[in-house]
Parts: sequence; C-alpha cells; structure tokens
Amino acid sequence: MKAPLAAVLGASPLVLHLAIVWDSRPLLAGFAGMIALGAVLGSRTRRVPAWALLLVALGVAGLALLEHGSVTQLAFAWPVVAYLAIAWVFGRTLRRGRMPLVEHMARLIDHGEHMPPELVRYTRTLTWFWTLLPLGLAAVSVLLARFASPAAWSLFTNVLGYAALAALFFAEYPYRVRRYPQYAHTNPLTVAARLAQRAPELFR
Repeated sequence: MKAPLAAVLGASPLVLHLAIVWDSRPLLAGFAGMIALGAVLGSRTRRVPAWALLLVALGVAGLALLEHGSVTQLAFAWPVVAYLAIAWVFGRTLRRGRMPLVEHMARLIDHGEHMPPELVRYTRTLTWFWTLLPLGLAAVSVLLARFASPAAWSLFTNVLGYAALAALFFAEYPYRVRRYPQYAHTNPLTVAARLAQRAPELFR
C-alpha cells in the first residue's frame, strides 16, 4: 500500500488548495475522505481490504458534507499539524543519545557502519534543516491564516510550503556531491524508493 499512500498524501494538499480557492464543499469533503483514507493506509496494525478503504473514505466524505464547519476547521489546522509532525519526526532524533534521522538514512542507504566523521556532522546539520524548515513553514502558515486571505494562505501552505520541502530534498543532492566528491552518493529518486522500502526501520 506504499504507492497508494504516497499518492493520497501527495494529492491531498492540492485538493485542499482547490477546495479553498474555488470555495468547493464537495472538494473539501473529498479532502476529508483522503485524510481518512491516508490514515487507514498508513496504519500498520492490520491489512485492510480495498473495499473497506473505499467505504471509509466515502463515509468520511459524506459526513464532511453534513458537517461543513468542522471540516473547514480541519482544513486550516491539518497542514500546520503536518508541518509540525515532520519537524517532530526529525527533531526528536537530535536529542542526546539519539542518531540524527538523516544520518540513519545515510547509513541505511550508502555508508553502513563505516560513515566518515565529516558526513556524520553534515547529516546532523541536515537533520536540523529538516526540523527548522517545517517549523518555519508552520509559523508562517499560522500568520497567514490570521492576516491574509484564504486563497493566499492556501497557496503558501498547500503548494509553496511543500514545494520548499521538495526543493530541499532534491537541491541538497547536487550540493552534497559537489562538497564531498570523494564519496559515493545515491540520487534522490533512488533514495526516496529505498526510504519507502525501509520506512519501518527509520520511523519506529
């Protein structure tokens, strides 16, 4: 279910943005259904048949049509929660005695146990970037929700913010290759595929 989960999570911000810009109640309900579907797909407690997933998504979307006010509140809160969750996933590994998450990723994918000290320092710094950038995006999103129009808030929060995270993920690779040409480096697409395969080892 990794590919369906990635598709749902990747499409949900765009659906939410269009729902806000077009003031579309059905799209907003669809967003709520996608969040419910993503939650079920991401659950590791048991395997769920496809018909049950569809039933859950349709049920939540139907309830969302009836409880429009509650879904609107969820729509504004959800992206901030998502950014804070990303920051927490990375930031909690910066505590004393923990291995920074980016270092853990690098060891799993490229370097194993024998990772050069300079790359250890670099991956710790990069983990800080992955902690602070989502925190900054969440803070700006809250300010825009208070002082900007819903369309401006949504453009930043549901489009530009995620584009900034994607830019960090992809732009970091050529920088790392240029800075540390003496080491082998795996390209971002391969990294993403391997991370999806080994996610249980990283995010437990």
